[in-house]
Amino acid sequence: MLDDYWAQFQSAQVAIEATCDPKDIDMQVIEMVNTEKVYMQTKSTIKGFMKRYFDEANQRRQNQQPNQQLNQQINNSRLPKLEVPQFDGQQDNFEPAWNALKDRYDNRRLIITSHLNLLFEQPKLTTE
Repeated sequence: MLDDYWAQFQSAQVAIEATCDPKDIDMQVIEMVNTEKVYMQTKSTIKGFMKRYFDEANQRRQNQQPNQQLNQQINNSRLPKLEVPQFDGQQDNFEPAWNALKDRYDNRRLIITSHLNLLFEQPKLTTE
């Protein structure tokens, strides 16, 4: 949700900057920078909480794992091998499957947002 709110803020900020008086643009840029700092700090805090939560969950899982491995070894059985037909491109479900893939992965807005997030989430340098 934080990323969604940030994207909405950026859109609103661009609209404000496009319509504001040129003498007020410096104030708008300062406001944008200050808000971005708060966004990045909040995002970092959330990521820290999530990392701690997942680390604790992994630790609990590792403590339970020896018993689970023993149970898995007891319950493991081999299933018969399935023969899957060779895909030849002429099956009836090819077109819907292709369209579903395009709808999911050919989303320019999502791709651009993902690239921007990767750029903005780079760790800060502590030395030159």
